[in-house]
Amino acid sequence: MTGSYTPRMNVVTGAFGFIGRYIARNLLESGEAVRTVTTHPDKPNPFGAAVQAFPYNFDRPARPRAPSPWAASWGWPWAT
Repeated sequence: MTGSYTPRMNVVTGAFGFIGRYIARNLLESGEAVRTVTTHPDKPNPFGAAVQAFPYNFDRPARPRAPSPWAASWGWPWAT
C-alpha cells in the first residue's frame, strides 16, 4: 500500500461492555478510529481519550439525550 492511510471511523455500540470492549480494542490495535454510542455515558471508559462516548436514549431513538456538536457532522437534521 502506498501513500498515507486515513483510519475509518467505526462506531461500536456498547464499546465499554463485555463483548463491545473486545471489538473496540481490536479496532484500535488495528489503527482504526472508534466512537461508541451508549445508554450509560457515565460508565468508566477503559480506553481513555482513544474512544469518544456519546449518549443514546432508546426511548427517544431519533435524538441523543442532549444535543451535541458531533450530531450535526453525522447529518442529523435536528442537530443544526
